[in-house]
Amino acid sequence: MAIKSLSHSSLTDNKFYRSMLVGNTAYLPLTSDYYFLETQVLDSTQGNIIFDNLVSSYGSDFQHLQIRATMRTTRGATGDALYMRLDGNTGSVYSTYTVRNNAVYNPTFSSTNAYMGDILSNIDETYNYATILLDITDPFETSKNTSFKTLVGSNNIGSGQVNKLSFGGGVFQSTSAVNKLDFYNLSYWAAGTRFSLYGLKVA
Repeated sequence: MAIKSLSHSSLTDNKFYRSMLVGNTAYLPLTSDYYFLETQVLDSTQGNIIFDNLVSSYGSDFQHLQIRATMRTTRGATGDALYMRLDGNTGSVYSTYTVRNNAVYNPTFSSTNAYMGDILSNIDETYNYATILLDITDPFETSKNTSFKTLVGSNNIGSGQVNKLSFGGGVFQSTSAVNKLDFYNLSYWAAGTRFSLYGLKVA
């Protein structure tokens, strides 16, 4: 298809365009190449949120995984933190970093869990939930370590503004295929928390 442009001749020929597309077909990128796999929505307080049997369920069809979540916890103090473990591994096998307020925050190099970022607690604003987008790269590959990156946002209490916006990432120092994702905090998950799992298919 020939590309049309807004040129001098089109103006003198009295061609009027109501859109900046000037007659071109709109480019609509794919909103997502990820497939929805499963979700957990809490009706009541709960401990760890776990996605299990990942290898048998998704290992042959999907290359990467993604978590999209909204959450708050029952902790009786301001703020909480989100942590992740892969396959229940509590050894010093996680290296992570988080960037918040233009500075590296809470870097770890041999931790027993992966710190994902700050989230909201029970005494924070009642109707606000923190959000996270977590990409897990190559969890089923056995020739490389699984890596991950995160984007987390939560409310600045009382202001109506996002304050604790952070991004980060890390690596799971293991070449084992990841069969379980385990998410927890400093207390318990509050009702209304939602974790959804998506997958990007093998090319």
